[in-house]
Amino acid sequence: KEAVLKSIFEKHIGKLSNEFVKLVSTKERSDLLPEIVVAFVKQYNEYAGIIEVEVRTAKALEDAQVKELQKVLEKTTSKKVEMDLKEDAELKGGLLVKIQDT
Repeated sequence: KEAVLKSIFEKHIGKLSNEFVKLVSTKERSDLLPEIVVAFVKQYNEYAGIIEVEVRTAKALEDAQVKELQKVLEKTTSKKVEMDLKEDAELKGGLLVKIQDT
């Protein structure tokens, strides 16, 4: 397992991260790697002031609309916004914005 994980990650992550993956593998916890990554990204985003925002729209937004929406959301929240855009056929029009768990 260790050799497989090394071949997958070695060229894509730094030395310290490779050592961590090796430790996780040695302790036979490699099945927890996806959960570890999710937890790390969550902590990093909190530290860096990044929030995830889900935006559902009745139809696809144009690039200019996406940029403007991101600008407005970042100004409103005072944080960097990562948007997950989804089309929702059930919406009659407009958009629905979900910021984190709200």
